[in-house]
Amino acid sequence: MPTIKKWEFKRLLDELSDEQYGLVIQALRDAGLTWPGWTDRLSPTIDPPTPAEPFRFHIPLMRLVSALNLVRTGVDYSYTGAIKGGIWMQPLQDGVRMCASNDFTAATCDLEATVDVPGTAVIDSREFWQIVDALRKGLPAAARAAAIATIEHDGEKRARISVGGRSHLAAILPRIIDEPELPPRADASVRVHSVAAFKQAVPFTSASAGNNTTGSDPREPNQVALRTVDGRLVLDAIDMYSYAQSSVLARHDSAFTSSLHNRWLQDVAKAISSGEIHIGETTSPTGKKLLMIGGNHWAAWTSEIAPWKATHNPAACNITASATFKSKEVLSYLSEAKRLAESSRTGYQRGIVRVHLEQDLLHISSANGQETANTGSIRVEAQSDNRQPATAYLAVQILHGALSRFTNQDVTIHLTDTTAVYLTTPGYQPGQYPPALWAVPRTKAPEH
Repeated sequence: MPTIKKWEFKRLLDELSDEQYGLVIQALRDAGLTWPGWTDRLSPTIDPPTPAEPFRFHIPLMRLVSALNLVRTGVDYSYTGAIKGGIWMQPLQDGVRMCASNDFTAATCDLEATVDVPGTAVIDSREFWQIVDALRKGLPAAARAAAIATIEHDGEKRARISVGGRSHLAAILPRIIDEPELPPRADASVRVHSVAAFKQAVPFTSASAGNNTTGSDPREPNQVALRTVDGRLVLDAIDMYSYAQSSVLARHDSAFTSSLHNRWLQDVAKAISSGEIHIGETTSPTGKKLLMIGGNHWAAWTSEIAPWKATHNPAACNITASATFKSKEVLSYLSEAKRLAESSRTGYQRGIVRVHLEQDLLHISSANGQETANTGSIRVEAQSDNRQPATAYLAVQILHGALSRFTNQDVTIHLTDTTAVYLTTPGYQPGQYPPALWAVPRTKAPEH
């Protein structure tokens, strides 16, 4: 079938008359093509747009900030603007619903609020967030929890947002569709009770989400994979230099697997604060699969999901030596070693340390050649039952980055018979799905 280039087709569309353009759109609709994203991107819009309705809401400021953090995960920040974008505010019986959606994500949140004048409006998302954030920062930290934000209609094209005696105006967008486009809620396949554990697991794992160019079937770039294993939700990610895994206790009736873009997952995790977390898959009216992370009064969806793929397997190794140590002093030493390596004329990639485990002792020393700055050594007490000493050589920058991800003081290091060295939460082996695990590759001993 002969084709023309995309830019040629774009130029052709610009030259069509209104009647010709209408015929092209109708032909595309009749063809039933599958488009990127989950929405019906050829659905008609209201012409002329519906004007904004009068409204006036009073919402606790910090509750509004949390809701905006969540709802903004469904906003399209493309420079061309989302034609159906903006943050919708709709009155409920005893509160307000805030929601937003684009062609790939969506989010909604129900808030308790005092409604003086019920009305629906679509407010520019960027201006809405910048104003609310500025009003929050303008208050003393001690006064923010009790502050009340008032959002009200101020003419046909402006919404006034006030806190105390300060206020700013945000643009009201025309309503070109009757209702906000939101996917159906998903049945919860996975239920996570601890929000705090989930909020720790997501950024820990996401830090290793990059381009995995190794293996016969590499994972999509910047992905965090999710799966259920024996009463746990396991998250893992991999890049060219490291592998991260974390797990949280979860209830699940059946096996669940998926893979998500790490940025969206991080934004959603930052926004949630309390309640049980529900994770499941649903299907849009256009037949597209979406993953939903939600709670009783909120939900966020994304269609940018991929099949789960196995990559690194921490269980496929034998441990030759392990030691549990206090990380603060070691991290301080590695920070200095990393700084010296980065300032070295031979480049930071030449910074290598020797990790040596003995009975109740962890010894880390510089393994650089004479042309690279020598960072000395450090000895720290460690809990271990190693029968034989064991040694590994690691890149200082990679080891520093891995250790800095652990929030607890105590960390266990495992040397194995493979090319990987593992850092884990104490009390766990690498193959036991610890709350936190980071794998770093060994490097060759430098030649002197």
